Amino acid sequence: MNLSKTGVSGFMQFLYYSKNMTDYLAEVQKDGHNLQYVPEELRTPELCLAAVKKTGNALRDVPIDLRTEEICFAAVSAEYKFDVRELMHGCLGYVPAELKTAKMCLAAVKSYGLNLYDVPDHLKTLELCIIAVEHSKGAIKFVPKNIRKAVRDKIFFKK
Repeated sequence: MNLSKTGVSGFMQFLYYSKNMTDYLAEVQKDGHNLQYVPEELRTPELCLAAVKKTGNALRDVPIDLRTEEICFAAVSAEYKFDVRELMHGCLGYVPAELKTAKMCLAAVKSYGLNLYDVPDHLKTLELCIIAVEHSKGAIKFVPKNIRKAVRDKIFFKK
């Protein structure tokens, strides 16, 4: 693939064509989003873990078969960094359904309240929703209607 025709910078071309795992690791440790420039066949569990620890949203570039509990938990626990590709939600949507446990979802909403959007309904407890809305007021729209008033009262009216 000729990346120069795609408008990709010289740095990104270097990263794409590099075969040195040390280079890849150094770049994903600087910015986890650089994982997208690593050829998929070279994305190891160690490289993916380093990327999501730096930038949780890099989980979208982790191959599905490498999205383990450890990697997903590191991603949802990482400090949220805005990315235009996640205009509204965090990285919990990239976590496989079978790994979305109460513990995983709690870590996700503590890191970024709008992750509540991707929490399965059966895990949206009053406590979890309060934490999400305390972090991001906009998460109130993802709170189930049957507990929305209780969350509003607790947060906005301190009842």
